[in-house]
Amino acid sequence: MFISVLICTRNRADSLRQTLDSLFCRNNPQLPEWEAVVVDNDSDDHTAQVCRDFRERFPGHFRFLVEKKPGKSNALNTAIAAARGDILAFTDDDVLCAPGYLQGIRTVFDRYPADGVQGRILLDCEGGHPEWLDSYLGVILGWRDCGGEVIDVSENRGFLGGIGPRWRWPSGRYRVQRPNAPSRLSADLRASDPGSAPLAAEAPN
Repeated sequence: MFISVLICTRNRADSLRQTLDSLFCRNNPQLPEWEAVVVDNDSDDHTAQVCRDFRERFPGHFRFLVEKKPGKSNALNTAIAAARGDILAFTDDDVLCAPGYLQGIRTVFDRYPADGVQGRILLDCEGGHPEWLDSYLGVILGWRDCGGEVIDVSENRGFLGGIGPRWRWPSGRYRVQRPNAPSRLSADLRASDPGSAPLAAEAPN
């Protein structure tokens, strides 16, 4: 099983470095069969230097591409096309990955015949978790927390069609899936925006 972790970024070099530091924590560089693919959506800050640093430190696990056509969906499509993995793990440039992130992906796909999975996604709220941020609003921000429970959401579709218990439907932004996952999981993966909720179309720059 080869895992490709896909990250799209634009002008968030310092945040990207923190994300990559968490991904390349002490044990992960020794794990076999995985890569991080970062696609820079034509940044004009020091994103390129951050990526060169990680490529030099981890040449067997890190790749860096540039997509000049604006829009995250364009960057994501570039990442998907370049990915070598039979498992695609989508994350963002402001996420801190847990130390066991990669091993957890490998374990769950070995254990369950799933097309796609998602673990806990916790929000790091400055000043603490606000009282008004419940699961209804949290889903818009990508918050997913089912604790240690394994839940089959194959029949638990929908977002605006009734959040209630359906708020646990996987967020596109942080989902892990097989490249050939069926349309019920990924819509048209190569044409869709990876946002966690279809609230608006991507605006052209």
